[in-house]
Amino acid sequence: MGKRPYLVLPNHECVPLDGEYRIEEIHGQWYVLGYHDAIACESEIAAQVRLEAMWLEHDAHALAAEALEGLPDTYEVVAQRG
Repeated sequence: MGKRPYLVLPNHECVPLDGEYRIEEIHGQWYVLGYHDAIACESEIAAQVRLEAMWLEHDAHALAAEALEGLPDTYEVVAQRG
């Protein structure tokens, strides 16, 4: 699936989704936007909570990718947590 470049609103306004995660209020609706994703939230506080969760999740994926980069091609996973 390709990257989603914009959030297209009902009035055909396009909001860019590139860049880091951020909170925006658009026409009375709160969103967490960034990294080609858009999440609608019930309130500014809900958006702040979601933003914190998104940063933690994004950081975990980045750390895992960095850790896996250094492994040799012959590395074999022998156990995996569920």
